[in-house]
Amino acid sequence: MNASWLGTVWEKAENLIIVTVVTALIWLYAEGESVRSGTATLTLRFVPPAGQTLAIDPAERRVELEYRCSTSEEQKLKELVRNPVPIVVRPDPTAAVRSVSLRERVASDSPIAALGLEVVAVQPEAIELRVRELERVELPIVVVTGQKRLTGPPVVEPAKAAVQLPRDLSRQSEGTQLRVMLDDVTETLEPGREYKIALPIRPPPQLGSEVKVDPARAEVTFSVSSRTRTLSLSSVRVMIMGPPREMARYEVILRDDLLFLPDAIEITGPNDKIEQIAGKPDQIVAVLRLTAEELTQRISNKQVEIPLPEGVTTRLPPPRVNFTIEPRAGGGMSPATGTQGGNP
Repeated sequence: MNASWLGTVWEKAENLIIVTVVTALIWLYAEGESVRSGTATLTLRFVPPAGQTLAIDPAERRVELEYRCSTSEEQKLKELVRNPVPIVVRPDPTAAVRSVSLRERVASDSPIAALGLEVVAVQPEAIELRVRELERVELPIVVVTGQKRLTGPPVVEPAKAAVQLPRDLSRQSEGTQLRVMLDDVTETLEPGREYKIALPIRPPPQLGSEVKVDPARAEVTFSVSSRTRTLSLSSVRVMIMGPPREMARYEVILRDDLLFLPDAIEITGPNDKIEQIAGKPDQIVAVLRLTAEELTQRISNKQVEIPLPEGVTTRLPPPRVNFTIEPRAGGGMSPATGTQGGNP
């Protein structure tokens, strides 16, 4: 009898355990599948159908999604919206600009719809999209040297690149050029050395910065010239200057009655300043500047001064010139205003 009683108790306990486990599983399943309401912020990305190339503006839109779903569906939604959600947009030959209902598209034609949740609302409710079909056009590439001075014409490879343009723009693209900017090179370049550098190909502003170029980069072969330049000046006029009172008493005569330096001088400086001097070489003069003491002592040679623009120097020190200093007859003022001697 005791064995029978124990068997009955054990059977009841076993049934109770089974019922408890099943109840717990049902409760957990119900909890997981209970309907929840919530909102999510996500980015919609408007994309063309597979195999088509379209220009869609805007390409993306941030929206607020209101939904109802189970706990498991909500977890899948949270995983999905970490990245932009694609919405397929098809071209409409009759209208380049159309209004798209975002709730309708999200609920029926997006990865969110595949989750099985209910899309209650999307804010904004609609968006205007400009959709244009693209055509592939090849355009030439030019090199813009910018601030860099080159020893010769640069070579770009490839000479052309392809761009995807809306049809209305592709018909107007004749004469349009893509650009490679040498100012994009930020590294220090050694003058005279040949460089081959891959640089991004940039569309002109009228095509917009979002135009995709294929290939995206081009190789440019070039060499830069020195930023400085040397110029030889063969006829540098000598100007004699001194205190007016002493210059009235003495006459300075350059040896052999020279009006110019006997030898050419070489000057070095930035390219732009040397170019300006080369265009007007007469602006460079050699100044023989004498003090009152030097005039009184009647010295016979001195180094000249050569005033030059900032950054420009002579390659060699300015030369010395030979001259004689003679008292003027009567000690009168020089006809040359008293600041110059007899050699203008």
